[in-house]
Amino acid sequence: MIGSAVVDENLTKESLRPISLEEYGRSEPLNDRQWRALQAAKDVRQRLSLSLVLDTQTSQGSDRPVMQLAASHIVGAAQIEHEGETLTIYVTPKVQGANFLTMFDYAYWADQSAEPLRLEDPISLARLSGNVIGLVIRLFLYRLEQFTRRHLRRDYVLRREPLNSRVRGKILTQEYLRHSLPRLRDHVVPCQFSELSRDTLSNRILLWTLHLCARAAASFPPEHRRVLLPQIAARRQALGGITLTPIRPSDFARVRYTGLHAVYRPIHALCVFIIKQFLFENRAGEVEFREFALDMNDLFERFVRGVLRTRLGRRFVADKRRLTWPYHLKPDGHRKHIELDGLIRGEAGQARCIVECKYHEIWEPAPGDEDVLEVSGGRLRNTEIFQSIAYATHRDIRAPSAVLVYPVVEGDTPIVGPIIDFGLQPGGDEPVSVFVVGVDIGGHLRDSVDAFVEQVRNVADL
Repeated sequence: MIGSAVVDENLTKESLRPISLEEYGRSEPLNDRQWRALQAAKDVRQRLSLSLVLDTQTSQGSDRPVMQLAASHIVGAAQIEHEGETLTIYVTPKVQGANFLTMFDYAYWADQSAEPLRLEDPISLARLSGNVIGLVIRLFLYRLEQFTRRHLRRDYVLRREPLNSRVRGKILTQEYLRHSLPRLRDHVVPCQFSELSRDTLSNRILLWTLHLCARAAASFPPEHRRVLLPQIAARRQALGGITLTPIRPSDFARVRYTGLHAVYRPIHALCVFIIKQFLFENRAGEVEFREFALDMNDLFERFVRGVLRTRLGRRFVADKRRLTWPYHLKPDGHRKHIELDGLIRGEAGQARCIVECKYHEIWEPAPGDEDVLEVSGGRLRNTEIFQSIAYATHRDIRAPSAVLVYPVVEGDTPIVGPIIDFGLQPGGDEPVSVFVVGVDIGGHLRDSVDAFVEQVRNVADL
């Protein structure tokens, strides 16, 4: 059962009991059955970036090696079928509950005209604590309710329908000659016509995403189902008159987000995430939820971009298509590219500051012989600092400063810097200033976001 890491203590030592661990953490020692199930599920381990490691401390007092499961930057849940039983794995983020939801909302809510989720909004979090999938579904339901009340649109759709003793739109002559006349049903006229309807592709995307959420929630424990399923039923009722049709990620390319239809872009950003990340399996004719994986490194980068895009407006460049620049390797001139996480421009359009996000670099251990900069709750490798200076001094960027953004979860002082000892600004004698700025994602996130934005404004001299 997905969604809860509660373990039945009556299970024996060798049972296939659930495994729960935190990102960049380790599980309890594995029993033999858990180890064999994980050994056989290499594809699941790869998708969730999990590895089997030796528990050296426990192994010292044992007559055989004792293994643990180690997590990296992927959080989520997965079910593994092994020898007729199911092993469930839960990887929880370092930041949970309301803070995780706020990060996710900044990252995937693409409406630049509206402030992202406010924590005082009526969202039930306590009973879903630790259930990352449930929190994502709850956020989608909240945004969907707002959308259906304010923006759900009808549009003209092309329909083909046999009409009785009347004509509407264009008569489908070939079908009339082929089907109606041979059956002596000359009063049945196949027609093609446009009709104003809610049953559009844009709305079918909403209904299909809601359907996937319902299938996922069905695998949750009872206390989580009681929170989500009534809300899913209410949202389904609000989408009445829309046909349930399977949606693929490629279908989003058929939607034109122009004019009055532009309001669909933010909610569809959540839909495409859920459609891509929720993995299902067809077993004996039943569709069962199997896996959800979320890259916290990508989430943190999207979160930072979402915060700066919302607070700095047009001064902040968040579009990845505008954050890529080439460089050439001599003597053959081989062309490669650099890609920034963000760029802040001045009033005249000149580059003021590059933004680079460092999430997994903080938690992943550096080789023993590599120099690192100790920061609150983690470390940054010197190579990360050198890379930011190289990016800032690129001839097509020429930014006088760089910001390295990293997460703080221990409540320590979230700001370190600046570093002004490396590199020179292009065309001058002043060094490139590198500011190491922490965002406290473990405390009151809204306050830490305000402090972070103020620090970035100061760095970029806005």
